[in-house]
Amino acid sequence: MADPLQADIFHFKFSIFSMSDTVDEIKNHLDVVEVISSYIKLQKAGRNWKANCPFHNEKTPSFVVSPDRQIWHCFGCGLGGDIFTFVMKIEGVEFPDALRTLAQRAGVEIKKENPILKSKRKKLLEALEEAADFFEINLKESPRGKIAKEYLLKRKLTEETIKEFRVGYASDKWQDLENHLTSRGYSKNEIFEAGLTVKKENGGAYDRFRDRIIFPIQDLQGAVIGFGGRVMPGSSEDKAKYINSPETFIYNKSRVLYNLHRAKVEIRKRNFTILVEGYMDVIASWQMGTRNVVASSGTALTEGQIKILKRYSENLAFSFDTDTAGQIATKRTIDLALEQGLNIKVISIPKEIGKDPADCLVQNPKTWLEAIKNKKPIMEFYFDSAFSGIDIDKVESKKKAAAALLEKIKKIPNKIEQAHWINQLGQKIKIKEEILSDMMSSIKGDYQNYSNRREIIDQAFVSKKNRSKILQERLLGFLLLWPKSLESLEKKLEADLFDDEELEIFKKLQEFLKNNQEFNFNEFKKELSSSLGDKIGYLTLKIENDYNLKNEDLDFSPESDLTEEMNNCLNALKKEKIKIQLEALEQDIKKAEADHDEESLRTFSEEFQRLSGELSEIEES
Repeated sequence: MADPLQADIFHFKFSIFSMSDTVDEIKNHLDVVEVISSYIKLQKAGRNWKANCPFHNEKTPSFVVSPDRQIWHCFGCGLGGDIFTFVMKIEGVEFPDALRTLAQRAGVEIKKENPILKSKRKKLLEALEEAADFFEINLKESPRGKIAKEYLLKRKLTEETIKEFRVGYASDKWQDLENHLTSRGYSKNEIFEAGLTVKKENGGAYDRFRDRIIFPIQDLQGAVIGFGGRVMPGSSEDKAKYINSPETFIYNKSRVLYNLHRAKVEIRKRNFTILVEGYMDVIASWQMGTRNVVASSGTALTEGQIKILKRYSENLAFSFDTDTAGQIATKRTIDLALEQGLNIKVISIPKEIGKDPADCLVQNPKTWLEAIKNKKPIMEFYFDSAFSGIDIDKVESKKKAAAALLEKIKKIPNKIEQAHWINQLGQKIKIKEEILSDMMSSIKGDYQNYSNRREIIDQAFVSKKNRSKILQERLLGFLLLWPKSLESLEKKLEADLFDDEELEIFKKLQEFLKNNQEFNFNEFKKELSSSLGDKIGYLTLKIENDYNLKNEDLDFSPESDLTEEMNNCLNALKKEKIKIQLEALEQDIKKAEADHDEESLRTFSEEFQRLSGELSEIEES
């Protein structure tokens, strides 16, 4: 009988090789420029392509894509990689999701995993998909489901929209869904781990969603990862209006936005996102043709969600409920979004029309479209909120409004804009601007402007390197682009010029050139570890970017300007190394003098003179 452990090891090894083959096949079918240009606009720059980085704020393009090496790198924030890392970063997904997305685009079939290795994630996703189908059938066929559907139709949703958003109904029975899923082969524990049941103290379980209208929550690839359940119309008032799936192995609320998988293309196209509060707000808006709309999946907007939105557009328009709770949520979320460097506007719905976009769209769809068109800049929203429902002639009202608004005005980075809003406030409450300016200067707190704060955060990604390290990397970049130059520089090049990773790459390059007549970058990359392979891609891309190289520039010529630049870099690195050695010798000489060690003093002084002479020769050359 075969050893089951050995069988598992075989399947594991087989799956690794199979996965590697799939990745290579996808890369053979897809071009990095084509993939990235479907997300951001690229412009030709010499041998490469450039753009403003989608992962951090910048005014001048530092995001570079290399078609030769099929890689990308941002020289502003330090991020880089291949098509898989780009999709993972821009879509906010893990590798398996990026693999599926790119495989579908490339027309490459991902071979099914061995059943022994079937992932927990895949099993839970299948259970959730089965649950979504079950809820959809219930909406069409069960008596209470038909009542739920009548309610949706009264809210002006069409049959097509209900089907597109996969709206369903969870029956009022305690274990209806659990029984259905167990009959389809899912264990009770898998159903619980998918967030579909709640465990009782006695060890039993019951369906989490009962007698509710169900809205599937989907990831960026459209896979169902959770649900939101709305109470049925006419139900008892003690029921929560909405309940949502809990955090699970595959559902992280703080990183999911409802409808983003549908809206992301339109968000990029229109260059702004509309953020609403509820599922019905999203669906009604989508049906009316406003399709750059998402919701925060039943939670207050988180920093993670804001970062995801920022990948698609830095412009964000809020439309939260006009009730008190909605207004408070809007202010809290706006402050968080401002900290992330987003440009904020607010969509205001007239109270007489309804308290949310869904109500507005039922009453008067044109009002919603007008509200979007007339969205207000953030300071206008703050002013309207501060003066809403107060008697402006009363001193207490003036003090309250001034206190609220001066705190916001102080956060504005531009002094002219700041002065404008102080002027507006002064006119509104009939107080001199000088008095308001003095009041604002006395407000305590860290009011460093948001854009500077964002730049500081971005700079945290860039590792600080000393001059020697920068020169080593630059010289290696030259050598990798012009490996023929290694022969002409052989006498000047010494291994001790390099440290750590740079030394390993240099030695590998010498060995590769010794054993191969022609230098092939991709073949050489295979000789290195994954991290060093990524590094040489970065080093060559940086040289190409700094010098805006074209194809004809890559033919090595001892007389070229770039050869002179390479020699200058080599000399600068030698100088840097000698300076470090001289600094160390200075300390040795001081110690020898203090210890009255004449022999050591003579040895150190002679070495100091020798190195000083070398330094002078390099500087003269």
